[in-house]
Amino acid sequence: MAKLLMEAAKESAPLYGKVAAIFTLKQLFGAAANGQLLELVEDAEIREFVLRALADRKAELAGVPGAVFQRALADQNPRVRLQAVVGLRRLKAKSAALELIKLAAADWAQQKEVKEGEQLILPHHAVRALAAMGAWEACLVAVDDPQLRTPAL
Repeated sequence: MAKLLMEAAKESAPLYGKVAAIFTLKQLFGAAANGQLLELVEDAEIREFVLRALADRKAELAGVPGAVFQRALADQNPRVRLQAVVGLRRLKAKSAALELIKLAAADWAQQKEVKEGEQLILPHHAVRALAAMGAWEACLVAVDDPQLRTPAL
């Protein structure tokens, strides 16, 4: 396990090698690898893949803290934010419902700036996450705010 972890963390390794090490670690050791993967989440280059590996298998979510995914909702990289949304949905982290609504609302506000052929995938996944976790209470609260109303409905 240590060798795979070192490969994933090695700065000189190509991205594809790091990603392969991350998913190999998770596939070989399952939930037992979650602690080691959490050590890698601070690396911006591989954060997206670490989050994906942590929440990839619903049966192996033991020891995966929702706070890691909640922090990732504010990441600069939209791919990291997408993996954070998906992870929160799989964790059924209702505590993040309001942040998911705010994320969706912010992306919907940019809808006028979306060029032809581009998609607003984050709001779609955020609403799916809210539905999957049964976060109707947060949605009812958000309906009162005109800026949050669209994703809450």
